[in-house]
Amino acid sequence: MVKNKAYTVSFLIALGFFIVILRLFYFQILKRDEYTQFIKKQYYTQEKIILPRGTIYDRNGKILAISVPTIDIFVLTKYIKNKELLAKELSLILKKPYYHILKKLNSKQNYVVIARNVDKSLKKRLLKLRRDLKEWNLGLIDSSKRFYPLGSIGGSNIGFVSKITGKGMEGLELKYDSKLGGGTGKILMMKDALGNPFTIEKEEEKDRYDIKLTIDSNIQYIAEEALKKFVRLRKPKEALILIVDPQTGNIIANATYPDYNPNLYWKYRFHKNISFQSAYEPGPFIKPFVPGRSN
Repeated sequence: MVKNKAYTVSFLIALGFFIVILRLFYFQILKRDEYTQFIKKQYYTQEKIILPRGTIYDRNGKILAISVPTIDIFVLTKYIKNKELLAKELSLILKKPYYHILKKLNSKQNYVVIARNVDKSLKKRLLKLRRDLKEWNLGLIDSSKRFYPLGSIGGSNIGFVSKITGKGMEGLELKYDSKLGGGTGKILMMKDALGNPFTIEKEEEKDRYDIKLTIDSNIQYIAEEALKKFVRLRKPKEALILIVDPQTGNIIANATYPDYNPNLYWKYRFHKNISFQSAYEPGPFIKPFVPGRSN
């Protein structure tokens, strides 16, 4: 009798271990891919960032276009404890409307970007705000944006970079886009048990090269000032001043009207460089061969 009970208990224990092994085989082998995807959705998030580009210089080494480091600000909305207070404090730091930020904090999406391309000088204030409010699900990601120190001077020559894609859209930024690099990259973040994200993988930056132009920004400025006076006087639809070195054929300055500030490119409807993108009728080439009439 005792022997039969021992066999029965041993059988039940062995059966239990067999069932556990079958369940482990089911979850870890048969359902592995399905549960792996589920875990990735629950604990991983992927974010795009703007990658830095090469710098553009004039012939004297003065910077005409450069990528400056910035930060993107995001939140995990469902873990924010006091959305009204956080929106108020972010509004003061970012100089953005309170209700605009609050609307994002109240979003039904779990991961929301509050602002992109924020000046990196604000990083210390934002980190202090996170500590003071204990809002650990307010996060910062390093990014970059294109900046043109001389504003509209030579704007139609340099062109601009899309603040969304990080790719050259007009001018030299477009022509040498493959050399300057940039574009968008991806970072993979994992969330811990409390929902706090941390970077575990970052896409490698693309090769990028600097470019030095033949344009002299000082002469470019003089040409543009002269063109502005002409435009005020004659009020043409389009006008340009092109200065070329007769010895080398290098372009020293190219002033065009209309022009634009590439830092604010989205505010302008006209982005064409008329010197190189407009068609002109050729002049009368035969003149040099026609003898002049003597009196």
